[in-house]
Amino acid sequence: MTAETHFPTPPVAKKVPTERTHHSDTFVDEYEWLREKESPEVLAHLTAENKYTDAVTAGQEQLRQDIFTEIKNRTQETDLSVPSRKKGWWYYARTEEGKQYAINCRVAATDTGDLASDWTPPEIVPGKPIEGEQVMLDGNAEAEGKPFFSLGGLAVAEDGNLLAYCEDNAGDERFTLRIKDLRTGDLLPDVVPNIFYGLAFSPDGTQVFYTVVDDSWRPYQVRSHTLGTPVEQDTVVYQEDDVAMWTGFDLSADRTQLLIGIGCSEYSEYRVLDLTNQSAGLLTLIPRSEKVLYEADPVTVDGERHYVLTHNRNARNSMVSLAAESEFAKPLSDQRWNTVVAHDDAVRVGGVAVTSTHLIVSVRKALSNVSRYSRSPGSARPTSPPPRSQGSMKSSSPATWPTPSSIRRSSGSPTPPSSLPHVSTTMSSTPEACCCARRPRCVAATARRITRRSGSGPQR
Repeated sequence: MTAETHFPTPPVAKKVPTERTHHSDTFVDEYEWLREKESPEVLAHLTAENKYTDAVTAGQEQLRQDIFTEIKNRTQETDLSVPSRKKGWWYYARTEEGKQYAINCRVAATDTGDLASDWTPPEIVPGKPIEGEQVMLDGNAEAEGKPFFSLGGLAVAEDGNLLAYCEDNAGDERFTLRIKDLRTGDLLPDVVPNIFYGLAFSPDGTQVFYTVVDDSWRPYQVRSHTLGTPVEQDTVVYQEDDVAMWTGFDLSADRTQLLIGIGCSEYSEYRVLDLTNQSAGLLTLIPRSEKVLYEADPVTVDGERHYVLTHNRNARNSMVSLAAESEFAKPLSDQRWNTVVAHDDAVRVGGVAVTSTHLIVSVRKALSNVSRYSRSPGSARPTSPPPRSQGSMKSSSPATWPTPSSIRRSSGSPTPPSSLPHVSTTMSSTPEACCCARRPRCVAATARRITRRSGSGPQR
């Protein structure tokens, strides 16, 4: 840039004083009119600003192209995710060179009775045709002719026949829910607008659960849409009115419970809906008034429902406990919890996942490598953990465990260290990507990132 460089005059937005009064305080906003995104006057001003920016930065065009080309050359455009199994299918997403969006696919799995063979993913080579592949949703085809395209979530019904997905065509993170029949490729007439990230089918495939945000983009409602009914009849399963709390949901590993998480960076609360008996209403586990930051995963132990709790109660780095469902009817100080993974000042518990036989624990400490192992009582030799689904998908087998005889019980607080049969641990030196310092997967982070995982297969 030289002294002789001349730039056009920058556009100046006009001032139109607008008063807003809240709590007896009046604020004058001279640019309130710019909120009208569809106003011709606003669009004309934005066009002028873009032209001005292009003129001022014209000398950087070659640099921008060089940077883009270098990044592109370092990116493997034809690639795929690790396949994850759900019921009779292997799910995965792949990308193709020159295309902007992922292609979500599946291939049939086998059930021969040989676990090693049945749980070995099919060999999928990027760029090569895949025998028996079914394309569930091609983002490139969906984006054709639209000004913007982004997926907000994918969910496959338990019987594998229906696909629920939501797309954003404006870039404002307000998604539209659609249902596709994977047997015919046809879309069902159900269309639900203005939803947020995340989807899940009920076990029988007749309902789809989704979240809704308020005017400040805070997820505050969990709703249920029954297929074949008008959107106006959708049911509000839960509504959070505290503006400091975010709301999200997930399905239990055995797909029988809807886990609604409400939380902030300091504490959380879980409310559970039994999907086999929805009329019973929501069960609150640890209320927010106890100021405990936790996550809950249901399991069945010796025929009784329990919850694996990843929490920071008297545990700055978090720990893992096990509590029977009946305990939550008591005051917290009277509840009996079993310690599964004790607190350690040098190790942060990152989270857990449950399968029919294992509890998989993610921890973080100052290590230079990543390792995963399975511990069994009386055996110090590491063994391989069972196959685990990718992303948010856990094993489709019900989480039913034998009675953990080695766990000690206590009253009022978590027990001293003890071990649960078949605990697989993942250790990593990689920092956790979370907005909460003490929690591995806060509700707010979960709600915001649900569809960042949507390219890895169907969500639960």
